Formats: sequence, structure tokens, C-alpha cells
Amino acid sequence: MVRVVRARLHELTCPILMIHAREDEISSLGGVRRLFDALPQIDKELVVLENSYHMITIDNERQQIPALLDRFCRRVSAEVVVASRGEPVLVL
Repeated sequence: MVRVVRARLHELTCPILMIHAREDEISSLGGVRRLFDALPQIDKELVVLENSYHMITIDNERQQIPALLDRFCRRVSAEVVVASRGEPVLVL
């Protein structure tokens, strides 16, 4: 599956938020970092949770997930609104 995903990374055009647990026993943080670095987007964010494992949405830091998603979506939505007004958009 990783091979298929990597081969199609260039097709992604949307902002990306990746959330991963440092102690994930199934998927290594190193592999996630390599995938993140290979993403073509300028607007991308990787958040590493320090006290969770593989299933971050039900694990120790599960309460952080909605807040991270909300912040990301609000930022991306604000950029889209600004862009639709014809003003320059700063993408980090």
C-alpha cells in the first residue's frame, strides 16, 4: 500500500494535516516523516503526539484531535475566503 500511495503523492493538491503518535507500535514515526517530507504541498503540518499509541482518536491524547482538526480547518478555510476575495494568500 505504501508503494501505491507514494507513487500518487504528486496528485495531492489540498492542504494536509498528519497526526501521528511517537509511540505507535504499528506505523513508525520515521516512515510517517519520510512520507510527510515527500508530500508536494507547501501547506502541510505534522503533529506528533507524545503520549499516545496507534489509535490516536481513542487513546490518551484523544481530546487533542478535535482541537487540532478545528485549528487546521479554520486556518485553511480562512485562506480560501481570503483567496476568493482576490487578495494574496500566505501559505506556510
